[in-house]
Amino acid sequence: MIALIEKSCVESKKWITHDEMMDVMVIAESTPGPIAINCATFVGYKQRGFIGALTATAGMILPSFCIIFLISRFLDNFLEITWIANAFQGIKIAVGILIIYAANYRNQTFWEIISFVYYFYELSQVTGRCG
Repeated sequence: MIALIEKSCVESKKWITHDEMMDVMVIAESTPGPIAINCATFVGYKQRGFIGALTATAGMILPSFCIIFLISRFLDNFLEITWIANAFQGIKIAVGILIIYAANYRNQTFWEIISFVYYFYELSQVTGRCG
């Protein structure tokens, strides 16, 4: 993601210099929030001041917000579609495998891995979503 941002902002559009991009990365990693949003805010501010920062930030946040909002409005109906419900079941399994892999990668004991899997299972039961 950072390489794509740098290619677009520095090489293609020439909105900022390479040194400014490095400054953005340092600042973005030290502030809360995704790096892409922090970078967009900085570039927007550099180009058009406060209005540019506001516009760039909104441009990064609003598309995802709108999509998630629309899905949440129709989530119950959305999960009744068989292939989508199956996809979410697959995602649950994939996340469980990733948790096991991460625990194993960190040299966790068998019981620690089991506790991760159990936590994941309990979380899915409490939310009542996707199974």
